[in-house]
Amino acid sequence: MQNKILQIINISLKEEIPQFEEFFNFCITKNIHSLQELFSYYEEYSSDIIIFWNIPLDDDLIDSMRLIYSLQPSINFIIVSRKEISIPTDLMEAHIIQCKNHAPSILTEVCNIAYSTQNTPSTEKDSLKNFLEKNQHYILALIHTPTIARYRLIYSIDSMSKLIEQIKDFLQSYRPRGSKVFSIDSDLFAILFLEGDTQKAYEFIKSLDILRLEHGFIIDSKAIDIEMLIGLSEGNHETLLPKAYNALKIAQENNQKCSLLQQSDEDFLAQQQQQIYWMKEIHHALTSGRIVPYYQPILNNHTGIIEKYETLVRLIDDCGNVISPGLFLHAAKESGLMNNITMAVINKSFSDFKDTEFEFSINISTEGLQDRRIVNYLLNRSEKYNIPTHRILIEILEEINSSQGKVIEHINELHSKGFKIAIDDFGTENSNFGRLIDMKADYIKIDGSFVKNVDHDERSYKIVHSIAKFAKSIGAKSVAEFVHSEKVYRTICDLGVDYSQGYLFGQPSPEI
Repeated sequence: MQNKILQIINISLKEEIPQFEEFFNFCITKNIHSLQELFSYYEEYSSDIIIFWNIPLDDDLIDSMRLIYSLQPSINFIIVSRKEISIPTDLMEAHIIQCKNHAPSILTEVCNIAYSTQNTPSTEKDSLKNFLEKNQHYILALIHTPTIARYRLIYSIDSMSKLIEQIKDFLQSYRPRGSKVFSIDSDLFAILFLEGDTQKAYEFIKSLDILRLEHGFIIDSKAIDIEMLIGLSEGNHETLLPKAYNALKIAQENNQKCSLLQQSDEDFLAQQQQQIYWMKEIHHALTSGRIVPYYQPILNNHTGIIEKYETLVRLIDDCGNVISPGLFLHAAKESGLMNNITMAVINKSFSDFKDTEFEFSINISTEGLQDRRIVNYLLNRSEKYNIPTHRILIEILEEINSSQGKVIEHINELHSKGFKIAIDDFGTENSNFGRLIDMKADYIKIDGSFVKNVDHDERSYKIVHSIAKFAKSIGAKSVAEFVHSEKVYRTICDLGVDYSQGYLFGQPSPEI
């Protein structure tokens, strides 16, 4: 098989840097001179290695790495710097090499990557890609085995190698006629279906969950269970693998055993281009201060006075247009920029409220609640702007994944420091009254889908009434969202809801 030609990007703000094809015949180099130029390049191309030559070790560099890694998890980063860079948790799985001198170590690392590309099990991934290049339209299942990562901390390399072979043999044994099995990584496998339809393939991958239990796996003479998460997609040779990765990610995020992504290649490619566009926009907006908070008033139903504001995020584009979060937050999450956005909103809102007496809420995502930096930043901004913590509400979704990281620990810590906890969108299908008590909520925000119809829909009326009564029973205050008319407002007051928020009292605005 012909050797793969490595695509290398050099980024240098000042100095002249070498074309690596001057030294090797297995690569092509592209020299660029800014991070912005890097994003433009990635709109049409990709690369195997990105080398940052003495780029400032700041948030811009980290955010750039996050963005590229989210688009291309197989990327290799080489950072040339006299200083060590601290790698954030979300980039720990990325392949990042740090070098302190230029010539010998850089050339060695490039050679190592080239050797790895040609001579490690990743060649099986290449063989999958090569197979796809020769064919037009197939079905692909990506099988992730998270058990491998846990056992790697306990067992020897030899034992893990034998276990990985068992898993591959299991897949080979049960694969349907007209399919091929590939090892993509030590904990990632693929089944390429050459015959049949998507529904039959989906039924098969669902059956793997039962087959794995019947089959059994052994490590060091001990019987163990192997967990499998599977993403399934169909498409042409350009979209098949990326779509399967997306299907697998959906399964992981939704805590499902398997997920089927049914999306046309055209729609998928258009969605990917949109993601790239918004990733670039978010990065530029963060660096130029165009991620800003908007504020929506919250009325005390008992006094008729506005006492609080919810802080909502907006992006201002280059033309001054105000962009709602629905258009860019998904891209922010995918590119690892959610916490950067959160901190930008925290800083600006704390500055705006420092000379007022109002309470105000900040929306924090699951990612934010896992990140110690967000907790420290909230405490730091409270002290810097001299705002008592009891005036600050931390607004979280009730369905937040409390099993991840230190989410509940951080919520409880903020609560103990005086921050108030508000549970957003309560009343949806994932609501759990027991967990609400465990989270020690000070405020319960009733989902707007029930509030907006409360004046004429009996089901909505009963749900709002039940939540308002429950809130009182645990000593929490209730807040009705989407209050858009006098009739809805009167009904909400009659039901004993404590606060109202909605267009009847004010739309989100950059001014308090």
